[in-house]
Amino acid sequence: MAKSLVLLSFLIASSIALNSNAATNYNAVKKEVNSSREKINSYKKKIRSIEEKLQIKNEDYLQAMKSRQDLDYKIFEIEKNLNQSLYELEDDKTKVKKAIRHVALSYLENSTHEDLLKNQLLLKSLKKEKKEIQSKIEYCTKLKKKVFDLRTRLTETAKVERELYSVLRNLENEKNSTVKVFLTEKENHEKLKNEYGELKKSYLAKQRAKKERARRKAAKAKNASKSSAATLAANFAIPLKKYISAENGSKGITYTVKSGEGVYATKEGTIEYVGSLANVGNVIMVAHGGDVRSIYLGDFAASVKKGQKVKLGSTLAKTRFSIKKGNLSKVYFEVRKKNTAQNTAQLINDKIKL
Repeated sequence: MAKSLVLLSFLIASSIALNSNAATNYNAVKKEVNSSREKINSYKKKIRSIEEKLQIKNEDYLQAMKSRQDLDYKIFEIEKNLNQSLYELEDDKTKVKKAIRHVALSYLENSTHEDLLKNQLLLKSLKKEKKEIQSKIEYCTKLKKKVFDLRTRLTETAKVERELYSVLRNLENEKNSTVKVFLTEKENHEKLKNEYGELKKSYLAKQRAKKERARRKAAKAKNASKSSAATLAANFAIPLKKYISAENGSKGITYTVKSGEGVYATKEGTIEYVGSLANVGNVIMVAHGGDVRSIYLGDFAASVKKGQKVKLGSTLAKTRFSIKKGNLSKVYFEVRKKNTAQNTAQLINDKIKL
């Protein structure tokens, strides 16, 4: 029955427009704060990911740089030693050639058999030494050719080093760019948080003020109800001639009746509304003047129309058979003044007969 009263209030009261701008702004900024927080977390993850890549690539770069330096130093040492060896061997070769020429000339000048024999042995030894020197020169020359392969490796290693350095620079630039965006978003987040805090305070203050106004309005309505009940005369008849029981509420009265019983006008007036409410049944509203109305709710068939004049005891409706409730029906009766429900039981006069 309480639900029916709420629905009924919509029928008889004008709707009140609520200003929702504050709540809308509050929720919009709250969404912005949450969105900003998600962006910040996303930037943090991205920065951590870039730093992990930087660490791995930096280790690769340092390894490549060390390999290049070691290879460069190795080539330098090999070439230095080879060049030194070739220089010394060429010098030795020149000396041996001079010695051979000298021995050859001496061989022609000597006449004794013993001198000739000595020169032959010396010449043979010098030629052998010359041959060994030439063999060493050829070996060093071959080694110099192999150094070319090392230089090819050095070029490849240097290329890998440059590529890794380029990757590091790109990652550093990406990190710096992300950090810059992150700091900007963080600053924006702080501003949004402050704005959200201020709006929240304002919103909560307005909500408290709204509740306070509602409380005061309810108290005022309650006082008005008591005042109205006191000023209204107890000149309403019981809306039924026969009923099984009556339950007095703080506002209206609920009657239990048999199906087929008549529902009557408790006072002279004009039919202001005839209709129905979901889960409740039919509604009849009778205006009695001076913003006073009597209201009938229940499972009944109305026999009046809007605008019709009725007198005390005029038939308004008849209760119907209910499948759920069987042969019993409920009729709710309430008196209102200025859309405020009165203590109806105090306004019923048993002496007034239908």
